[in-house]
Amino acid sequence: MKHVMPNLRETLRHLDDRAWRWIFGEADYMGLHPPLSLRLKIAARLPAQWIAPTSCKEPIFIVGCPRSGTTLLFGIFHRSSHLSSFRQESHWVWEFMHPPRNRSDHSQVLRAEDLTERSQRFIQACYGAAFGQNRFVDKCPTNSLRIGAIKHIFPDAKIVCLTRNGPDNVSSLIDTWTSTDRFAGFDVPEELNISGYGRQKWVHLLEPGWQEYAQRPIEEVGAHQWTTVNNMLQEEKETVDDRDWIEVRYEGLLEDPLSTISDLFDKLNLPLESEVADYVDALDDNVVNTSTQPDIGKWQWRNPDRVRRVMDMIRPVMEQLGYSPSFRKEIGMVESNTSGDLRGDKPGAASSN
Repeated sequence: MKHVMPNLRETLRHLDDRAWRWIFGEADYMGLHPPLSLRLKIAARLPAQWIAPTSCKEPIFIVGCPRSGTTLLFGIFHRSSHLSSFRQESHWVWEFMHPPRNRSDHSQVLRAEDLTERSQRFIQACYGAAFGQNRFVDKCPTNSLRIGAIKHIFPDAKIVCLTRNGPDNVSSLIDTWTSTDRFAGFDVPEELNISGYGRQKWVHLLEPGWQEYAQRPIEEVGAHQWTTVNNMLQEEKETVDDRDWIEVRYEGLLEDPLSTISDLFDKLNLPLESEVADYVDALDDNVVNTSTQPDIGKWQWRNPDRVRRVMDMIRPVMEQLGYSPSFRKEIGMVESNTSGDLRGDKPGAASSN
């Protein structure tokens, strides 16, 4: 009997997955569908929400390049009793009617002008069915490519934009591209011949121009994802009211987490509950979705040679994001007199790792 229940659960999970994919197809290409209980609630409420969708005030969307700490930040928001969430990334909501294959550049960009009356109603209905008028937080790095659509549907949405320094972020992207057990990736209509990689699966997100890197080294793929996402976010920032755009540094989250979160929650008009504060106080013990402890300058001993080769791609965006010369020197972006020659040494005893 003890062997029957696991087999039955596995069979039900398989049937559930097939049913979900039959409905959503490529719109759920990463297989991140929400828990069954939430889906049943959405299904029950969707017809009424389609007719008269409800919406909460000031929903929160966490954006940023993949591997910039968005999961870490979401884990903090998730402790707030004032917020609801899908508990999964929301690709299926946005891509059910706007799959990448329908775009000429096969990217996941979604602007306000791309929305139709039907797709806008569907997106509103999904969120309304899931959360009603309860304030929610949505963490999905790919939403960095959808700011225009998000603000069109949710005009009072708060955009929490997380930035992480380029060398560390690119190094983490390299790690996750090559971690097949943690990041399976997804199929794309392009043959991949990425040096340092070796699979036919694209990982993380489809940024504009991704095809140009289908035959490039893995470090250039990571650098392109980081620079493209952050450049797009800086452009979108100019279109959003200052009160609705809140920037958070990953480095600040690590060095002074409680102060960083206190300031962030204050700007979002969220009370800093004791459960949230306690979780933040123990942030080092609450790291998720990473194989090594977070640290600043970690690229220097994770992927030093690869990251050095793309420093020229990274540096202009680092400057645009406001990372000072002293910080760039601190993390190993030390410029020499030789063009393109950058050095990064493994940290010694002073390192927090």
